[in-house]
Amino acid sequence: MLPDVAAEAEKTLQRDVLLVSRYSARRDVLVEAARRIKSDKADDIRAALGQINALLPALRRSYIEDGFAELQRLLEYEPGEHERIVGLAECIVSELRARGWTDAGLLEAYEITPADDAVAVVATLATRVCSAKQQFECYVCLTLPAERPPFPDGDLSFRIVDALPNEPRVGRPLKRGTYAKVLIDAFDPVGAAAIAYRRVLSTVGALTVFLPESRIDVASEIVGVRLPGGSLRGCEFQERLAEEPRFVDPDGIRRILASSWAASSKPAADPLHDAIRLRHRAVYKSDPETRLLLLWSGIERMTSGARGFRGGALAAAKELVSHAVTLGKLRRDVGDFAAVMEHSVTDERARGELLRVVGGYRDLRAATDRVHRGKVLEHLLGDEAKLQQMTGPFYAAHPLLAFRAHSLWMDFGGGIVARRGKAIAEYHERSRQRVAWQVGRVYRARNRIAHVGVGPERLKDLVAHAYFYLTQLIAICVHYNETEPIRAQDLLTTRMGQYQAYVELLRKGDPAFLKPEALMRPASALQRQ
Repeated sequence: MLPDVAAEAEKTLQRDVLLVSRYSARRDVLVEAARRIKSDKADDIRAALGQINALLPALRRSYIEDGFAELQRLLEYEPGEHERIVGLAECIVSELRARGWTDAGLLEAYEITPADDAVAVVATLATRVCSAKQQFECYVCLTLPAERPPFPDGDLSFRIVDALPNEPRVGRPLKRGTYAKVLIDAFDPVGAAAIAYRRVLSTVGALTVFLPESRIDVASEIVGVRLPGGSLRGCEFQERLAEEPRFVDPDGIRRILASSWAASSKPAADPLHDAIRLRHRAVYKSDPETRLLLLWSGIERMTSGARGFRGGALAAAKELVSHAVTLGKLRRDVGDFAAVMEHSVTDERARGELLRVVGGYRDLRAATDRVHRGKVLEHLLGDEAKLQQMTGPFYAAHPLLAFRAHSLWMDFGGGIVARRGKAIAEYHERSRQRVAWQVGRVYRARNRIAHVGVGPERLKDLVAHAYFYLTQLIAICVHYNETEPIRAQDLLTTRMGQYQAYVELLRKGDPAFLKPEALMRPASALQRQ
């Protein structure tokens, strides 16, 4: 497993925009250390880890501040370097999240920043997010028996109160009742609420081990957080897992239910049925550790036992999940881009011009004209003039959206027909490698939870990815089981072969698979040929 982690680290270090621009020598040393770890020789690993431990602490101390300084420099003196600006912003956000900032906290820090100009916004935002953790007063609702247990005295960071402070309320509504008042160090209120909930749950849970009849428990997933301004904010600890929008007609619903019922009625426990059950349980669990364990169990249930894989459950999961999920990568990216265009371009004139170019059908449910994904793909496959025809209506008002369009256009060959197939093949392979790495991270997080008791930072990110992967695997297997009952592992192995054949055909430039309809539905295109 360590060589795989080193290979991932090597690629990440090579792509880090800040390390390339400001710390090229140290980056080269770290890359070389990662390569020595990949060799899997004990002496090389010890020496490499020593170098990494010597360099990383100082880099991490100054990374955020130096990142913001470089971002301000680019915005002021090289504003046209869109790719470097976006890449650097992604690196900064990634590090902030790793240190404990939540997405909600970062969004709020940005929203309260005066929007004078880009450089001023970044400077103000840097001041806000580079500050140290602050102490938040949090309130976690408890269910207590009539005879209240004796709670510890003298610790001001953990006290029991019979009512919430009489202060203005914002956010989610808070219940009346008894609360644990705790002091938590965090960067933002949402992060403080998550830590408070987790710590109080484990604290009162310890009492139920010895006194199961005590009936003490956490009564709500809404945590009150006292804000610096004097108000009390209700924060929901359990984040909703994102669902991919889908539309199924009545006949499709009947087929899905019939297929699922048939799978659940097999004599032996069916992997597909078990995975659906585990996913459903994960949705209703409040803590991310339990969610991740259930989701990984579902992924492993659908991939373990596949023939032809060496390296156990992890090797099978990385290969089967990455190939199965990536086969639909292009369709999802084009669909997401089309959805963002519809959401972002609200000016009536610009929207009318956009729909004239890439519109194509009327959504009867919403009673509105919609962007056609096939036409969007045609413009992303065309020359630069065709791309500008699509981005023109929103180029000035939404530069990040225009940048995304240009990035996809470059991924799909940059308008050069001769290199289109190889470019799209490499685009899929880069995505497949990232998915395989992410599956490895989910597996390591699962091991850490099992052996240490707590997950790594950014555990919620890993939960979201595991949820998406398991949902995709289930959808694939339910779809194919409509026509032919097949073991999940065998079906995913077949899909892996489809992906590999598809990518090779793209590399060879097969014209049948470079058409928009084949790129959007490669599995169907393979079956038709």
